[in-house]
Amino acid sequence: MTMFRSFALLLTVSSALILVTEVHGSCFYNPAQMIQIGSKDMVTCEYKGIKFLEGATFNTSDCISCNCYGWGLSCCGFGIKAGLMGLPSGFRVVQYGCDYKIEGEGVEEHEQRRTE
Repeated sequence: MTMFRSFALLLTVSSALILVTEVHGSCFYNPAQMIQIGSKDMVTCEYKGIKFLEGATFNTSDCISCNCYGWGLSCCGFGIKAGLMGLPSGFRVVQYGCDYKIEGEGVEEHEQRRTE
């Protein structure tokens, strides 16, 4: 990656962090279940009626990332579903799949002030 691209990436990330004034995470947990397969006891986790074996990891199309552990299923939102965002007045979040972009009057101004 060139120095310019590295700087541009750093600037974009920094600008997004300045614009987002508040974020609340969104995670949930479901306890594990034991099932018997043959003579073996197996740990399973359930998500929307589908059972997964211990060690399974997956991302859903609705922007949820899950991991099945021995104690249960841990799922957290990512991208647009990472949590609630508080933005300054006049800004809005535009969704692109699980990704998002912050738009509004003055976004360029905020970015320009960061470079001065």
